[in-house]
Amino acid sequence: MFRQIVDSFLGSASTLHQQTKQLASLCSHQNRWRKNISILNISSFMGTIIASFICIKAINYQPTERQCDDNSYVWSPASDHISYSWSTEYVDLGTYTPYFDVVYKQVVEDEWNKIIPKHPISIPSSRLAELNQSTPADSPLWIRDPNNRDSVLALPQVFVDLGCLNFLRQWSSKFDHDYSYLKVFQDGDKTVNDRAHQCLERLRHSISCWGDTTVILEFIDEPYTKVDFGTLHYCRDFDRIGQWIKENGVKEVELDNLWWGGAA
Repeated sequence: MFRQIVDSFLGSASTLHQQTKQLASLCSHQNRWRKNISILNISSFMGTIIASFICIKAINYQPTERQCDDNSYVWSPASDHISYSWSTEYVDLGTYTPYFDVVYKQVVEDEWNKIIPKHPISIPSSRLAELNQSTPADSPLWIRDPNNRDSVLALPQVFVDLGCLNFLRQWSSKFDHDYSYLKVFQDGDKTVNDRAHQCLERLRHSISCWGDTTVILEFIDEPYTKVDFGTLHYCRDFDRIGQWIKENGVKEVELDNLWWGGAA
């Protein structure tokens, strides 16, 4: 009888031990599961924070002026020297300009000579492909920098356009003043007139390409109406560009009326 009681007790103890081990195992699995859930929750929370931070940065991201220029224009050696500022130019009817007069004045010619480059700049011929030039970089057709045969001579377009504007000013008054001392007027009437047509088309295309959509307003000024040309623009610093081309011009090459008269 005692033997049976002992065996029964030992069996119960063994069963209890097995149940305890099973319970401990279940608790261990539950703790690991809870730990994994906790890690997942932390990871999810951190991921949400990081994603939110990235979204906020993306929404508030402002590209630099250089990045905008690089995305909107082809390569230029002057890109690092461009700066901007807001400017309103008030040009009303009768506003004086030193760049024009109805009669010939040497002072007007002098003002134009101040802003039109005397020397071209030099760019690496390896950059020609970036300018969408199909002529090979090693072509003998390019005018080379006398100091570096791997570079070619060039001019920023702003100065070519200004040169065209100045030429048209002179061309329109060629019957009132003899400009034959300039090489641009020495190739016969047909060639000179063709240059005028080319300049008009050049400027028309340049203005159309820019496509400025800033609005011009009109107001009443009894007994007439007037147009307000005082528009606000984010302008490039032209003086800085002009200074840069003066400092970086190829001094060994002197221009006569920009490209018109060739280079010496």
